[in-house]
Amino acid sequence: MAKFSVNIPDKIEEEFRKAAMVKFGLKQGNLTQALIEAMEDFTAKVNKKEKRK
Repeated sequence: MAKFSVNIPDKIEEEFRKAAMVKFGLKQGNLTQALIEAMEDFTAKVNKKEKRK
């Protein structure tokens, strides 16, 4: 499993944490799960656009 560090605007981080809490609850690991889902959605979206070219 990979680990990396990123710098993002505070407002985006706050909104992401709130959305993750709403969808997954407050259990440990749920922020990670939300980030994995967001990354999967992003890569699927980009790959879909690339296939259209």
